[in-house]
Amino acid sequence: MNEVQVQWFATLGVGGIVAAFMFMFYRQDVRKYLEMWQEQSKANREVIAQVLGVIKDNTEVLGKLITTVDSLHRRLDSNRRDYPQRDPR
Repeated sequence: MNEVQVQWFATLGVGGIVAAFMFMFYRQDVRKYLEMWQEQSKANREVIAQVLGVIKDNTEVLGKLITTVDSLHRRLDSNRRDYPQRDPR
């Protein structure tokens, strides 16, 4: 604290000094939690960006997988038509 703050505190009395200290600690807490919130928000944005990238990659792969499965179904269906099924009796 500088000299001006000390003189100002001296004029407040005991109740004023307690209130001033409470206000100072309150401001420190608010500043600390604001900084923590901002850091956590930044970390969350990075995680969200990574998850969105994974979702994009998975969407592309699933599209290819669906195309592959559809072509395999078409092949199986055409093979079943070519070779008649035996009666299981």
